Amino acid sequence: MKDITFVDLEVTLNTCRVVDIGAVRSDRTPFHENSFDNLLLFLHQVPYIGGHNILKHDLSYLKPQFEKAGCRQPKIIDTLYLSSLLFPEKLHHQLSKDDKLQADKPNNPVNDSLKSLLLFEEEQNAFERLDSMLKMIYYGLLHDTDEFGGFFDYIDYAPDILDDLSGSILECFSKDICISSPLAELITSYPVELAYGLSLINCWNSSSGIPLWVLHNYPKVGWVMERLRDTPCENNECAYCRGAFNGKEGLKYFFKYDSFRTYEGEDLQQKAVEAAIEGESLFSYKGEPLPYMPFCYKHPDYWHVIEKETKRTGDMINSRKLFDDSETAHPITEEEMIKIEKIQGTLLLIGAEDDVLWDTAKYIRRMKQRVKDHPHTCKLEFVIYEHGTHFVFPESMLKTMLPVGSGLFVKLAFQAARKYPEECRRARLDIDRRVRNVVAEWKSAERD
Repeated sequence: MKDITFVDLEVTLNTCRVVDIGAVRSDRTPFHENSFDNLLLFLHQVPYIGGHNILKHDLSYLKPQFEKAGCRQPKIIDTLYLSSLLFPEKLHHQLSKDDKLQADKPNNPVNDSLKSLLLFEEEQNAFERLDSMLKMIYYGLLHDTDEFGGFFDYIDYAPDILDDLSGSILECFSKDICISSPLAELITSYPVELAYGLSLINCWNSSSGIPLWVLHNYPKVGWVMERLRDTPCENNECAYCRGAFNGKEGLKYFFKYDSFRTYEGEDLQQKAVEAAIEGESLFSYKGEPLPYMPFCYKHPDYWHVIEKETKRTGDMINSRKLFDDSETAHPITEEEMIKIEKIQGTLLLIGAEDDVLWDTAKYIRRMKQRVKDHPHTCKLEFVIYEHGTHFVFPESMLKTMLPVGSGLFVKLAFQAARKYPEECRRARLDIDRRVRNVVAEWKSAERD
């Protein structure tokens, strides 16, 4: 292993003042002093320094110190960027804090430096395990970037630049991306975003999603993946588009049905699916499509996200991450908001904090605030239960829908119903009471 030292600075949030400094050399020699002068002595002639998010955080404090001392700045390796590239199946890439006994205690910068070093060793091993062509593609895209250049230099990986990088990507991902993708443009303008996108595509079998850190720092990753996978081409030679944009194939793969249902002789279900595949709105008003918040995951990738979350949580279906991540990537505009303040009459909003299909509680609070902020004539009532699952139905309605085994079905469908069966039942009984009261009040007002 070449000499490398990992550094971590603890900085106050309010004053941005460095209050503690830790470092660990590759031979595990530690440093722990709040002194930049002594840190520079510890770093004397080290060719590489590393850290977790060092480019965006620690380096802004270290760089002036190197300049002040007239020292050459070592080459930088950031384990956060590498982690997102080499472990795309992970949804979070922060360093673990399992050594902290109390959450409000300050971090130990020596421990964090050591964790970065250990993570870096894992990252080197992960890169070595990659397919040789994929390694060359990553090098072709990233070797000149601040985020990854130091890594390739450290591991002495410098293959000949691929003569046709676009062609190599198409060859490596022949069944996973559209052959008409604008790869030349993406390679030139968005090399990091393209690398992250390819990394995610390469592990879709793991049912991963786009990590929030990547979405925040590289919001164009979603757009790049749209260019690669979400615009069906007319080329009959494109194996990806022929499979991915076939609604019937998706129906058979995910739901085990051979065909869609028809309604009064019309293929309405199939038409809705095809509209979604084409990125069109599923709702219209007076013949015009209604605006909507798009998912940051497109067909067929959103199914993988649902599959992974469902497996992780033990629910029958868990799609909450789709909505949370999509709103992070695409904040909802006023045009996309439903104008609930225009509703005339009583508006009864019911939801539960543990709804796993979407964040019902957040949306109810948002609607409550919207009614408060806009002139309205509707009467708003709302209730949010801590435990209730997505099935926030009146108990009587659930019994009508499922006369036998309703309680068992809810437990099978939602993990929260298994953990909090009595709380969920009490919520449904309370919903029953509230709905009956609202209906009785409405009927009474009508008679008056």
